[in-house]
Amino acid sequence: MLTSVHLLTGAAIGKATGNPWIAGVLSFIFHHVLDSIPHYNPRPIKGFMEDGLKGSDRRDLVLKSLEPVLAIIITLYLIALNRSDLRTPMVVGAFFGWLPDLFVFFGLEIQKQICKIF
Repeated sequence: MLTSVHLLTGAAIGKATGNPWIAGVLSFIFHHVLDSIPHYNPRPIKGFMEDGLKGSDRRDLVLKSLEPVLAIIITLYLIALNRSDLRTPMVVGAFFGWLPDLFVFFGLEIQKQICKIF
């Protein structure tokens, strides 16, 4: 699923709850709920699965990095428009809504580095 969906859903949960602890837990859970719904899934970056960032197609990497970067910018902008007491729960919700995908990305990269050592 696209990064923007997870970030904005998490931020919305943070705004609705107003509590960073509840927002973090619910956003993390809702990430998996959203992923269970059939949806568009972009293909991995060419060469990334085989050789990590060094082996990835640069053009594909740049193009597929635009959506997450724009999603972060838009999410932070929308968070900034809210009252200061809602900003922390919204940031926490957005972060935990995206966290499972970050685990996958960094997990793959770390796993590749470990495999190269052995």
